[in-house]
Amino acid sequence: MRSKKIRGHKRRWNDIEKWINNYKHLNLDYLKDYKRDYVKIRVHPWSGLALTNSIIPEPKRETRKRITSGLIEIYDSWKITLDKLGEPYYLKIWLFDRRFSDSQVVCAIGEYIDFYENTFHKPDSTIKLSPKNFRQLEKHISEFEWEYRLDVR
Repeated sequence: MRSKKIRGHKRRWNDIEKWINNYKHLNLDYLKDYKRDYVKIRVHPWSGLALTNSIIPEPKRETRKRITSGLIEIYDSWKITLDKLGEPYYLKIWLFDRRFSDSQVVCAIGEYIDFYENTFHKPDSTIKLSPKNFRQLEKHISEFEWEYRLDVR
């Protein structure tokens, strides 16, 4: 299979901004009904199915930075909303290194807190996330308490 070249980065960046604005506000009615909510990266071409016989490369450099910044912005907005609820909650950014386009913000309340806490295997040996790898986002990344988990997919 051949790798497809991504074109139109300014258009992709505008789509990233729209994606952030669409998902920044947590729907509390949905959360109370289903006890969980999440937001995946919904920006073409990294979401959905590829109709061609090509491999879509993962986002790089500026695009990756903008998506990471968007995940943090969504997380911060959801955290403010969840803090107002006054009950325990699960709120994490699942940042996948090799499959970056699968990264997401996940939240849960009630019985789903334990479900999400145990979704990934926690290995005995850990790998530390280096905030320096994120350059301009280093300050924001270092504010989080990152945990290394194994995703066997």
